[in-house]
Amino acid sequence: MRDPCSYNSECYAVSHRAQCRCRIGFRGQPPYDRCIIIECQSNSECPNNRACINEKCVSPCTVQNPCAPSNSDCVDRDHSASCQCRVGYVGNPFISCDPPERQVECVTDGDCPSQLACLNERCQNPCVTLSPCQRPGECRVVDTVPVRTMVCQCPPGYVSLTNGACRLQPGIPRTGCKADSECNEQEACYNGLCRNPCDCGPNSHCVVKFHQPICSCERDYDGDPKYGCFPGTGHIILHHKSNSAQF
Repeated sequence: MRDPCSYNSECYAVSHRAQCRCRIGFRGQPPYDRCIIIECQSNSECPNNRACINEKCVSPCTVQNPCAPSNSDCVDRDHSASCQCRVGYVGNPFISCDPPERQVECVTDGDCPSQLACLNERCQNPCVTLSPCQRPGECRVVDTVPVRTMVCQCPPGYVSLTNGACRLQPGIPRTGCKADSECNEQEACYNGLCRNPCDCGPNSHCVVKFHQPICSCERDYDGDPKYGCFPGTGHIILHHKSNSAQF
């Protein structure tokens, strides 16, 4: 006799008549409907990134995506659909994710503290950001408004060029020093040149020993010889100026 029941169902007798029922672990309406397997009856029977929906473990995001229509992503987490804004966007991922508001620090150079300029709406050191000078020149910021001014200062023995470079003055040989030890004891290495390191204040006297300048006030003058000496008690103050090679 042919089995009247459908796939994954079994036949049993009731009052001498054949009846059909799904096998254990399956559900359906036999004999006409096919019995399908029951994957779950609760979320605990599914992996963490799946939910038990209609007795099957499925991605909750594919069934119910509650996220904002743009710039947000649905993430299957803890058997439910969770939302998060994409990288570079902020807001409520269930409602709207938008680009963050840009923080404007300045509009003109005058909005910035001393020695800083407004570059890309941020206060920055233009000498560092723009690097307008070429070695051995050094960049210095002048607090002019509404636009800051950058000045390229060349070391002694050089002349400034319009492109921010420094050129050695004619008649001055380049020694090519990299350290004080490459110069004679009465000179120090400054930006590749051996030169006298004395740079004392007015009314002072300078003596160079082992490449280092020693400043002292002239007789009958008093003060800090590094910055200047003035008529006083005649007390002599010595000021030793340290020097380090510059490249």
